[in-house]
Amino acid sequence: MPGVLIVEACAQTACALMFSQPNFKNKLAFFMGMESIKFRKPVSPGDLLELHVEMLRTGSRAGKAKGIAKVKGELTTEASFSFAIADRNN
Repeated sequence: MPGVLIVEACAQTACALMFSQPNFKNKLAFFMGMESIKFRKPVSPGDLLELHVEMLRTGSRAGKAKGIAKVKGELTTEASFSFAIADRNN
């Protein structure tokens, strides 16, 4: 699996985690950047990819998260993400 897709999956999982919180119900997140990306091991077709994300900080206008991906308990990918937070205009 291409590493960029693993990083994208981690970023989207971080957004899902953030939006699961009640105070972010009417917000939008805009991806701003990636930092500290490390590809440790390849991921092959048929592998079960486990994604783990942690919100490092969230404010009213921006936030940062860390994501890791594992296969069979072994670290394959890690990255940090920054994002902007805006109000959703209905």
